Amino acid sequence: MRTPTTTLFKAKKLAKPNGKRTWVIHRRSHGSRERIYFESEKEARREANDRNRKIEAKGTVVQLTQEEQIYAAACIEDLAKIGKTLRDATDYFLAQFSKPPAISGKVLVDRVLKEYERRLKAKEVGKHHLDGMKDTAKKLKTRYGETPIDAISPGNVKEWITGLPLAASTRNRHLGAIGAYFALAKEWDLIDKNPFEGMTKFKSSKNAKIAIFTPEELRKVLNAVTSDWLAVFAINAFTGLRQAEIKRLEWSEVKLDRNLIDLPFEKSKNKRRKLIEVPAYLRTLLEPLVGEGRVHPKRRFDLEVKRLKENFEVKWPNNVLRHSFCSHAVALKGSGWTAAQADHSESILRSRYLEVVTKEQAEAYFEITT
Repeated sequence: MRTPTTTLFKAKKLAKPNGKRTWVIHRRSHGSRERIYFESEKEARREANDRNRKIEAKGTVVQLTQEEQIYAAACIEDLAKIGKTLRDATDYFLAQFSKPPAISGKVLVDRVLKEYERRLKAKEVGKHHLDGMKDTAKKLKTRYGETPIDAISPGNVKEWITGLPLAASTRNRHLGAIGAYFALAKEWDLIDKNPFEGMTKFKSSKNAKIAIFTPEELRKVLNAVTSDWLAVFAINAFTGLRQAEIKRLEWSEVKLDRNLIDLPFEKSKNKRRKLIEVPAYLRTLLEPLVGEGRVHPKRRFDLEVKRLKENFEVKWPNNVLRHSFCSHAVALKGSGWTAAQADHSESILRSRYLEVVTKEQAEAYFEITT
């Protein structure tokens, strides 16, 4: 039986240089041609000799059964149709199946956060940046903690984020953070490429009509939330603090004896200390709820919103509590006072909130009792 042989490499000077490379070593093995180019004859002959010694040491005769020869010939023919060789196919599958299994989402999150902790200590990033990465980390762990990172697709992630009760800007912030997680995974050779690179963002229109609660709708919400969430919802609805800022708020920073909330600059979105007025009706509501530690429960905000939507048929537009405060506050107290309380620009307030509700509606809003 005739067996296919492995041809040794030969060095040859090119008739036409390939850029700076003027020499080539070549051979034909099992129907496939291999070529490697070099700039000098010395390099080419040395490489050819090294490769030939390895081939001879391994043996030049490959023993194949008749059936194996038929399969090999068929595979070589099929691969040639797409410009590939048996060597290409072998290398591809060796690379695929010799790789260790991909790490889980939880392992990636923990490793990236450790790297960002290092960057914070080295003053390469700010604490606000790290806090943002941690905020995304919690969501990512909950949804994809046990999923191998090479099975996490951009389309699936975008569909998941779309279902969260978040504004477009917040969704885009999470998308950016997830992209940063996977960029490091690529840098660490944990994945072949970052699937989130160049991903399109959620569209947001600054001139889009906002959605707010009427006084009756807000009363329904405040009566429906569980007791541990009442303070969070009320502060969001009557002070204009952002939900993320309330999440960092401590009860020690709620100064009911002085009718204000003293939010430190490091907990504020815009890195400014905030002294937020606590009106009498809000003070009355908060007094029996005062405790220690964080005002925000350990449970997730979106789960409480989901409960309200399912059990009480409450509609929940994005950022509705803050929008409700701003709209009614502008109608009752003007854009200047509202801008100071909500840490918003007056120009945005005038363009988006002015005359959204009447003064009578605003008065009813700020006189709500549960």
